[in-house]
Amino acid sequence: MAIYTSLAVPTVISHPSERCLQWSDDGQACITTKAAVHIMTPDPGINFSTPPDIKASPGDEQGERPLGWFRTMIELARGHTHLWPSMCQDWGAVTLGSLDLSVRAVTCSPNNLTSRGSQGLSWSTQPDYGITPTPVLDSSLLAMGNRAGSILFLRFNRNIDSEGSVSHIHTELLSDQWITHVSWSPWVTHGIGYCESLLAFSTAKGNVGLVKIVQTLQSNSNVGLVQEYTTSAVFDVQGPICEADKRGVTALTWPVLVYTKPGLVHLWSWPSSEPTWSGTRTLLLQTQNVCTGSSAISPVSGVSYVLHRDVLILALFDGSFHVIHNLSVEPTWSPLYADDTLTSTELSRASRALFAKVTPGISRMDVNRISGMISYDSQSTLVWIYEQVALRPADFSYKHEAKHECMLITAPFWQLNDETVLPSGSAPVHHLRALMLHLRNNARFTALCPRILEILSQVPPDQTTSIVLPPWTQGSTDDLRLQLRKSLTTHLFGWPNLLSLRMRLSIADMCWKLCKDPEMQVQCGQVAQGLLAAISHCVLRIQVRHLRAIAPVVSAPDIPFVLREVVQSLLPGSPQDLADEAQSLSDTITISFAIDPAVTGLHELCPACHAEVPLQDITSATCPNGHTWGMPPLPILLS
Repeated sequence: MAIYTSLAVPTVISHPSERCLQWSDDGQACITTKAAVHIMTPDPGINFSTPPDIKASPGDEQGERPLGWFRTMIELARGHTHLWPSMCQDWGAVTLGSLDLSVRAVTCSPNNLTSRGSQGLSWSTQPDYGITPTPVLDSSLLAMGNRAGSILFLRFNRNIDSEGSVSHIHTELLSDQWITHVSWSPWVTHGIGYCESLLAFSTAKGNVGLVKIVQTLQSNSNVGLVQEYTTSAVFDVQGPICEADKRGVTALTWPVLVYTKPGLVHLWSWPSSEPTWSGTRTLLLQTQNVCTGSSAISPVSGVSYVLHRDVLILALFDGSFHVIHNLSVEPTWSPLYADDTLTSTELSRASRALFAKVTPGISRMDVNRISGMISYDSQSTLVWIYEQVALRPADFSYKHEAKHECMLITAPFWQLNDETVLPSGSAPVHHLRALMLHLRNNARFTALCPRILEILSQVPPDQTTSIVLPPWTQGSTDDLRLQLRKSLTTHLFGWPNLLSLRMRLSIADMCWKLCKDPEMQVQCGQVAQGLLAAISHCVLRIQVRHLRAIAPVVSAPDIPFVLREVVQSLLPGSPQDLADEAQSLSDTITISFAIDPAVTGLHELCPACHAEVPLQDITSATCPNGHTWGMPPLPILLS
């Protein structure tokens, strides 16, 4: 069995849970440990020349390439947050108040929200309001439960001139018990500008409930270069899902509501939702006897849903795996077919075999405590972290924290065919990690590369041709700069066809890197060049239309930039409509300004000899001394 990654993480994990290991919207795996947060970025899809920080694998088995990771560690500040002994001299306050603080929970914001990120219990994704281009608007909500039984809903306000601020949206009082878990369901769009989500929560006494959140989008009356919107949210507490039974919830997650208690897995589905069943289903966990420490009452430390097999995979702290079949029809532990090897027993055995392979010399007395588990590709490849040094429950000898070491493993549990791998990718880029991972198999890549290039070469229709911008008549003011920034951001990153082109270019770039056949590598380069040209034309059209909209307020210092855009839009290979728009812009500018012939030449200086290089081709240039400057490598362009 192949192992893509096996790397040691010198740390202690004090809170094993299904969120100990989680993916961010930017495609980074976050590991929550006692004293730090480790941010792991997988190597596939990263486009810069620096080698990954970590690249460990037991070997190149079955043509698999080792999976590299870039690691960033954020340590917990060791300062005293509160001096409890100064308030009370009781023994409990003095001893417990002096204990080391530890990281308990981490949540990741949606991408492109802030460079700082945040911590909390659960941060929702950005809802899709069904508007194209996607407006530059943050509608995500950060839900934070507290010991007073309330959930606070916060929102990050992104400001132009600062890192932003956090605003309080709503507080919902739900119980007189501690809110222990919070989990968002995916947003569902019910119409343009209208979407809803369910927030599940649990309390210390075992209650499980729901809060329904409805968000609507309203357009502002003031119209600038781009339409602006505001959001409003309505919060509605639903009926209880589970009454208090004094058994604490150990995991709470979706796609259907999955909440676990010691020895039990509870599934809940909303009536009239996608699964054909509704209400609550309860399944009894069975002990997978792989070691002396195996126990079905161990807390759940990972949950993963495999759509194409319709199975839910759970990892327990004792190192075992459990598989629920037929999740969307009628959940059961039994596979639908007698020859199906995707069972709790087989996955637990495979996990134990991988543990033995990475940590030689283990016996049945040793337990591989899984503290967190996630899926790498939403299919057969899982990522999990466990205590590397063999743990024996009967061994009570003290071990200093510095001697603790965990192991991060990435490995497939069953084989996938090419027909399953090929349609597995989606956007944005971190969802392409499934395809990027499986293409690293040499035999699979050779078989799939021609078909992938055929798919990539099918350029989607250009949606930027439908952009209509009103003329700007309010003068060159600070408001114009703000409007330009918002409008350019919306159109450069809000059109689905541009996103699709960028994703296709990422895959084409990876194929070019992996290809060993010179002829096939040339084909990869040709496909990438075509995609790059399509992206350039979309970007140029967006810029030209913005320049035409603000042409009345263009000043003399802006002329070189405007003419550069015109020249690039008139180069051979540009669409005729783009060339016509650029020529119209040039005519408008020429009427208003006396153009210096030295400016229209648009000469650059050669980086090697500082001779003038005329701009004749957007992809290459040659100076009088023979220095040739081609298009930058694809990784530089993608960065």
